[in-house]
Amino acid sequence: MTLLRPSADLAWLRLRIRVKSGTAAQRLVAARLLRAAVPELPVDGLPLHARLTTLGALLTVSADGHGIAVYVTVVPERLAAATDLIRAALQTPPPAELARAAADEVVAVWEWMSADSESTADLIADLTLHTAPPSWPELYREMAQAMSAVSPSFPGLGPATATLVSPFVPDAAVERAIAGLTEGAHAVVATAEEPVATTPATLRLDVASEASALVRLGWRTPPRTHPDFPSLAVAARILGGHYRSLLMRTFRQERGWSYSPWAMLRSGPERGLWQVSVRVPADRVDEATARVRELVTECRPTPAECAVAVAHTVAEQRTLWSSGESRLTLSGYWQDLGLQPEAERRDWPRRVGEVFADRLHGVMRTHLCRPPDLTMILT
Repeated sequence: MTLLRPSADLAWLRLRIRVKSGTAAQRLVAARLLRAAVPELPVDGLPLHARLTTLGALLTVSADGHGIAVYVTVVPERLAAATDLIRAALQTPPPAELARAAADEVVAVWEWMSADSESTADLIADLTLHTAPPSWPELYREMAQAMSAVSPSFPGLGPATATLVSPFVPDAAVERAIAGLTEGAHAVVATAEEPVATTPATLRLDVASEASALVRLGWRTPPRTHPDFPSLAVAARILGGHYRSLLMRTFRQERGWSYSPWAMLRSGPERGLWQVSVRVPADRVDEATARVRELVTECRPTPAECAVAVAHTVAEQRTLWSSGESRLTLSGYWQDLGLQPEAERRDWPRRVGEVFADRLHGVMRTHLCRPPDLTMILT
């Protein structure tokens, strides 16, 4: 028996569609409503996802603090037809029963997320990237209120941007993808954040656990465009980005408290959030929190540690760039920040390569050697 798998040139399209108005929590709820509804919107008598299947196209939709991201994988010659179907679906009011089903799904997912400490912490961290720091202490309450007011109505759509990954499709296809999709289709440009004095936010919730607690600490940082951002990314890699990181050695290998502690730096359009996450026995929360702060404050990376972290950081981007789907996600993330994907792909390895150990501690001292701006203890 001979098995043949036909190969085909593919196009990967990402449409970023923003929600028009509301607080960050309300926009996120609206985005989740859209994520549930969009695949089921009727086009020519079929749900959108089924109608796209007739073209051989694959549809997925995700939601976050920006709005929704619609992903389509299709052969290049059917890209225009696929975007026409998406445009027709978005411009058709959803049937009442579909809107109600989407609202029920959003509420059900929230009930699950609010009982899961990792999901709750991820949700709040995402919201911090889209809200001013003074409002951080109220984020969970605002999210709960917004979820309790979910209504079965299609939210207004704001600006849209498109990202296309395919060597077989002309650049004009990106413009076609967003033409007439929503009002004011354009990119949102990142701006520098003014310093803001704020009281650190602390969130303590009783979430289902087995005698353990999730400790999530977050420090507000400048956005990705800032000169110190690459150093902070490398610092996160050293603290908690691989098996031999400081967090792993301290909490897993030495104390045996946590299986997979980590550190990570994310950016929104106006600010970044440098996070540490560690799950520990419930009676070790205070000790673990203090120890994390000590590790951050006292960290003095050696040239070898810095070199390894730089290599890991650059290799991660190259790996993501090696496939169409992950390249699309990475490009879309950069575009959400108002950056040019090709320029960022070229410049990021150079910027990270200029991070050296003798300067790294000074950058950490400037941005991280203070009480965290966000503290979440989920027990």
